[in-house]
Amino acid sequence: MEQRTVTLLGAGKMGAAMVTRWTAAGREVVVWSRTVAGARALSGPAVRAQTDVTAAVTGAPVVVTSLTDGAAVRSVLLDRGALAAMEPGSTIVDLSTIDVESSRAVAEAAQAKRVRYVRGAVSGTPAVVSAGNASLLLSGPRDALDAARDVLADITAKQTVVGAAEEARVVKLATNLMLAGTLQALAEATVMAEARRNSSTPTPRRVQPTGG
Repeated sequence: MEQRTVTLLGAGKMGAAMVTRWTAAGREVVVWSRTVAGARALSGPAVRAQTDVTAAVTGAPVVVTSLTDGAAVRSVLLDRGALAAMEPGSTIVDLSTIDVESSRAVAEAAQAKRVRYVRGAVSGTPAVVSAGNASLLLSGPRDALDAARDVLADITAKQTVVGAAEEARVVKLATNLMLAGTLQALAEATVMAEARRNSSTPTPRRVQPTGG
């Protein structure tokens, strides 16, 4: 029988949107944040704030992380001992946008602990996530993906598995790079078009009044 609880590490806007999805699906959520106020702000009938990260993950079947970057993920999962406190056979799903090196460090620690590891990335704003219209890029071993399937399905049905290791990281970073390049090119094209339009606009001629 499926466990109807999930632990979330990271209580930012994206994490809050995920909590909305899970509670709407009838799940109980344990939330931990690097700021106590962040976790407590999400507290409710089905949401319990936890101030100790190791206590938050102890006994949790699935732990989802939504943190700012690779350094934050390393700090929480490795330096603060969150991953070490997880039970063998449990599953961690990292939905942060992080570098491949940080993700590999987590993968090595997870393997040593016999914890399943899913690498993920979210495409969509917090509002899009709350509405259930976000997309997920996922990679990891099949058993890890299967273990996280129901928790992730509550976030969105739009999921794309791109590999068994770090592929989700690479695809997400490449997409961000492509998007940044496209926006830069669009901005430059707009500036050029505006400049050309302004230079080609004829200057209004001043009509001299005629004497009577």
